[in-house]
Amino acid sequence: LYILVAMEWKATAGAVATGFLVAVLLGGCGNSPKPSPAPAQECPYDYRFHGLTLLLHFGGKPGATDEETRHNQDVYDKFVNTLKDWRKSHNLMQFPVHATLLYGINASQSSEDDIKAYLNQVLPSGPAKAGFATPIDFSTPKNVDNYTHYVSGPGWEYGDSCCDLASMRMRFAEIHLQPQASDSALQLLHAQVAKQFPSGGSSTLSGFVPHISTVYANSDSDSERCVTQASIPDLWQTLNAKHVGLEELDKILWVTSIGLWDMRDKTTSEWKMLAEWRLNQTTGGEVVSIV
Repeated sequence: LYILVAMEWKATAGAVATGFLVAVLLGGCGNSPKPSPAPAQECPYDYRFHGLTLLLHFGGKPGATDEETRHNQDVYDKFVNTLKDWRKSHNLMQFPVHATLLYGINASQSSEDDIKAYLNQVLPSGPAKAGFATPIDFSTPKNVDNYTHYVSGPGWEYGDSCCDLASMRMRFAEIHLQPQASDSALQLLHAQVAKQFPSGGSSTLSGFVPHISTVYANSDSDSERCVTQASIPDLWQTLNAKHVGLEELDKILWVTSIGLWDMRDKTTSEWKMLAEWRLNQTTGGEVVSIV
């Protein structure tokens, strides 16, 4: 049933204008178009980072055969794509999968060119030249830092560093990696760059035990639309359902390159990669520098 309502307005000069207010639906069925849903609001992370930073980039572990190598890379690519899809479904920002090697190098003390020259010198002959594994730590992390919104499971944790002395004010989820021996490729490389560029910092306060960041969001109530303590385990369940969960990832995870990133007063979406050094086991450790 539709009711058509006519309304009449009189102009000040005495002319009469008649307009019609179109059909108001009171009941029954019809084909009136439904209003479009409001676009989903993104959950940003707008903390501004500091300095120049060296990141570890990942890929699939080189296999004994070409087929195995392709399989391992396919598993890694599927992990990354599933993570991206999950972020998109929760309106979370996208950023590169990475672990931090050295964060916040002061560019006034060590310039971009200084860092490039040093890595061009040490990587081709160093222990990391062929890449290296970073096994996942499958213990269940405890909330030793008293994060809010905290939840964890074997190999991962989620928390909110909202308060007190926390500087980055983020909701985060990360994959924990195993501590490695002092003579491992990872620890030797970290010791080299930390000594050469002392203005940078490691990614943890308790020593250099890196983690892989998977989720960033602001530490505020708006982020509850996108990610909460209750919803975050769905990420790990989604990865498991796609057969790219942490158990599968642990078997093929490999550091394939080192990236130099400009994070000076930049949010995560503004980071800029300045150079990349590709590590290659299959060619006997050839390092390809891309500037």
